[in-house]
Amino acid sequence: MRIVPDADPFDGKIDVCIVRPVSKWTILRMLARVFNGGHVRHPAVRIERSSWVELEGESLDGGGLTILGDGEDLTKTPCRIEAAAGAIEVIVPKPES
Repeated sequence: MRIVPDADPFDGKIDVCIVRPVSKWTILRMLARVFNGGHVRHPAVRIERSSWVELEGESLDGGGLTILGDGEDLTKTPCRIEAAAGAIEVIVPKPES
């Protein structure tokens, strides 16, 4: 899935995909486009890039929302996440010629 297709793991930035409230049917139609990054052209989708992001929100039971990173639980809201260029080693395949 290419949720933020232009993300660069080496630029020291956090790429965030924001989707305005839409119907369940719209989400289902957009889902197929996520695999090639085409969903970013939908008017309800916005991509933001920053060196930090603050997240707030509550779950239905009044607790903080769980923040996931690459499918892993990281923390709960509220939180501030900052990028640090070169902080982790990332191995990516060589681009095809």
